[in-house]
Amino acid sequence: MQPSQLFQIDGYKDFVLISTRPKCSPSTYLDFEVIENPAERVEYDPAQSHLVAFAINYQSDEKFKAKTLGQSVVNDARIVSRTFVQVGVLPQSNAIVHEAKDPSNNCTFEGIKRCFIRTAESVGRDGLFVFHFSGHGIRVGNDQWGLAPSDFDYTDRAYITASVLNNWLTEASCEAKHVLFTLDCCYAGGIADALTTTDISHWSLFIVSSCTANESSYAVNTLGHSVFSYFLAYAMRKCIVKSGDAGETEPDGGHRPPSSAIALQTIFTECHLCSEALSSLLVKYTNGSLHSAVTHPNIQILSSSTAKSSAVEETDSQPQLGRFTYVHGLYDQQKPIQPLHRDTENWLSSHRHPAGPLSKLQSRNLLQRPEVFCTALCSMMYSVGSFQLYYDPATVACVNTFIMAYMNVASVIDLHSGGTDFSVLHLTLALGYYTEVLKKNNILFDPLGALYVRICRENNQPEEDTDGAAESTVSDIPPITEWEPL
Repeated sequence: MQPSQLFQIDGYKDFVLISTRPKCSPSTYLDFEVIENPAERVEYDPAQSHLVAFAINYQSDEKFKAKTLGQSVVNDARIVSRTFVQVGVLPQSNAIVHEAKDPSNNCTFEGIKRCFIRTAESVGRDGLFVFHFSGHGIRVGNDQWGLAPSDFDYTDRAYITASVLNNWLTEASCEAKHVLFTLDCCYAGGIADALTTTDISHWSLFIVSSCTANESSYAVNTLGHSVFSYFLAYAMRKCIVKSGDAGETEPDGGHRPPSSAIALQTIFTECHLCSEALSSLLVKYTNGSLHSAVTHPNIQILSSSTAKSSAVEETDSQPQLGRFTYVHGLYDQQKPIQPLHRDTENWLSSHRHPAGPLSKLQSRNLLQRPEVFCTALCSMMYSVGSFQLYYDPATVACVNTFIMAYMNVASVIDLHSGGTDFSVLHLTLALGYYTEVLKKNNILFDPLGALYVRICRENNQPEEDTDGAAESTVSDIPPITEWEPL
C-alpha cells in the first residue's frame, strides 16, 4: 500500500506567487469592542499564563517535502501569538513561536513534545496554557486524525494524535487553571472530536479548531493568512472582556493592560461567522464536479465547571478604473457578448441577499480591509470560472465571458462595500484566479493571455517574463497562489 493511500493529506501545490500581488506586512487593527457582561468568562492570571505556537513551514522527509507549506503558516502563528499579547491575555515574554525552518529542530515530533511539555510546566495554577498549531493535518482511514510535525514520514510514530497531546499534558503534570488548543490545519475537527472521547488528564480544556473532521483549512494568498487564524485574531481584538476600571479598556501602544478573563465563546462565535462567510464565496471545479470550500470552525469545551497585526496591502498607487469605464472598453467588439449561465447568475444573485456572507462581512466593516475585499473578489471570480466551466465550457475561455463575469462579481461586491474603487491590480488578480480554473483543467485560454498583456501595457503594469515569446500565450498570465489546503 502506498503512503498516500494510508494517510490522507489534502492536496497542496506549491504555486508561484503572482508578481503583481499586494505585498503584506504586519499592522495592528485597534477595533476593540468591550464586552461588559459576556455570556461566559474564562478567568485566569495573565502573569502565570504561557503560549507556545508552531508554524510547520518545512517538511524534511523526501516523501512529504513537496507538500511543504509557505509563509502563511508563519504569519498565522505570529498573528495568533501577537494578538494574545496585544489584548492582554499574557505578557510578551510568555509567548513563544517556533518555525520549522529554524535550525533548532523545535518543530519535529520530539521538538514539539519537548517545547510543549516545557511550556506546560511553566504555567501556574491560576494560569492559562495556550497551544497553537499551524500546518498540515493528517487523516488515517476514517477514525484517526493528527498533526504533521516537520519530520512527518507517513509512519504512525511521526504524527501527533489526540492521545499523544493528552499524554504530553500528563507528563508535564500541567497545573494550569485552563488549557486552550487552537488548531489550524485540515481535519482539525477530527482531533478535537477525538479529544472529547479521550480520558483527558486536565479538567478544563478548550479546543478551537479551524474546520470539521472532513474539511480542509485554507490559506489565502490575498489574505496573507489562513481564513481561520485571520478571523481568530480579528475576533479576539473585537471581543475584549472589560476588567477592572473603565480606563483599562483603552489600548496603549497597540497593547492592552493584562486582562483576567477571555470571552472565549463570544470570540469563537465571531470567528466562526466570519470564517464561514468568507470561505463560502469559493466554489471549485474538480474532476468534473463543483465543490464548495466552505469551512466550519468548531469549539469543544471539556470542563467540570462552567467555566491586528494582520496583512495589509502595501501597493503603489494603482490606476483606478472609474466606475468600470475601462473594463467596458475591454469587450471584444468583434465577438458576441456572452451572458453567464443562468445557474452562475443564480449563485451570484444569492450573494446580493442582505443576509448573505458579503453582508455579514460588511456589517463588521471587514470589506473595508483591502485584504478581505481582494480575497472576496478573487474567490468569487474563481467560483464563477468553476461554474462556467461546468455549465458552459465552450465559452468559458472567451474574453467577453470573463468581462461579463468580472462586471457581475464587481457589482455584487459593490452593492455591499459601498462604492470601493476597483483598480488594475484587482482586475489582473481577478483574471489570474479565473484562468487558474482553466489551467488546472487543461483548458486553453490564449485570448485571456492576450487580454492580460493588453491590460498591463495600457496601464504601465509590469508583465511576467514569457521567455521571449513573440505572441501572447497561456504563459503570459502568471501562476497564482489560490486557496491552499493546510
